[in-house]
Amino acid sequence: MATVRFYLDTRNLRQDGTYALKLIVDHNQGIPINLKVYLTPEQWDEDSKQIVKHPNRVQLNFFIKQRKTAVENLLLSLQAQGILSRLTPKELKKRINAIGTGEEVGEVLNEEECKLKPLYERFVSRLTNLRTKELYRSTLNKIDSFSSVESLTFTQVSYDWLHDFEQHLKQTVPSINARAIHLRNIRAIFNSAIDEGKVSLNDYPFRRFKIRKQQTIKRSLTVEQLRLIRDTQWTPKVQEAADFFMLSFYLIGINIIDILHLKELLGDKIAYHRAKTGRLYEFRVPQEALSIFEKYKGGEYLLSWRERYRDYRGFTGIVNERCKEIGKAIGAPTLTTYYARHTWATLAASLDIPKETIAAALGHAEHSVTDVYINFDQRKIDEANKRVIAYLMEA
Repeated sequence: MATVRFYLDTRNLRQDGTYALKLIVDHNQGIPINLKVYLTPEQWDEDSKQIVKHPNRVQLNFFIKQRKTAVENLLLSLQAQGILSRLTPKELKKRINAIGTGEEVGEVLNEEECKLKPLYERFVSRLTNLRTKELYRSTLNKIDSFSSVESLTFTQVSYDWLHDFEQHLKQTVPSINARAIHLRNIRAIFNSAIDEGKVSLNDYPFRRFKIRKQQTIKRSLTVEQLRLIRDTQWTPKVQEAADFFMLSFYLIGINIIDILHLKELLGDKIAYHRAKTGRLYEFRVPQEALSIFEKYKGGEYLLSWRERYRDYRGFTGIVNERCKEIGKAIGAPTLTTYYARHTWATLAASLDIPKETIAAALGHAEHSVTDVYINFDQRKIDEANKRVIAYLMEA
């Protein structure tokens, strides 16, 4: 959270022998805000942070405290909306200087500037993940089926509008969590528009409107079911799906898109940036996974699956379809490759592996200030994976 403090800038002496009193907002760097109050050093008490020995000290002290409170309230509001951390010092200073002027940053002066669709499309054009782009375009189509998106403005997307839109979604999107995706996409567009100064904070509807979500059914297998997948002699096509499932498990629940794009082993390790988050993974490949790599050895890519299918979506559909056949045989009829990730985490927890190690292994650990200086000990992840696989191998 940014902090605010007073500072008498004695570096620049004015012709009348006074100096400017400023607010310093510490946000990545010190942001000076000129209060347009000018004092001599004797008129500023640094210990009490008050103006003294000035003929208008009562009025001036009231003014500077009021100004400081207004800035702190703005920072709290930006923090609550998740906007503060994304603002540059220049953008934040612009917002602060606009307080009380009647021209707050984000206040739209005409309806054309306030239209949602142009900003929405510009936001989507900046995205790099194709699947994410598809989800945002799907949301835009849902909006258009509810109210004409060509004329829709941000000010029209109010609390009541969101409530009615959510009810509209129920007609075609029965899942609470699937509806939440569309609502979160709209919220992201709002945050972007506010960041660009196109929408006023007063028009932000998500301070009151809460996006509901539902806890999902845990998608994990027992160790006995996992052993059945590994040990059963499946038909050749189904065997490929079983091998992929086990490979994903051995590699701590690696996703299909990431595993298909691997090009080489780094000794006995793999390193890649996860497509979903961009986060770097690097860990030791267990022997059980190496044997599967050898079985399905590719040319340009590490695995031949990448070269046999046009894109990962086609491979995903086929593998998950065959996983359902496997699932029926082992008592898990909804089985998909994603179960590998959940199963790894569940077995790790049952072995009392610390939560922070499991989170780091799955890529769930939050990026914090500490992360900039300290990398999570990868040996802990390798040891955790070794213990999970050893448990699976027990008779």
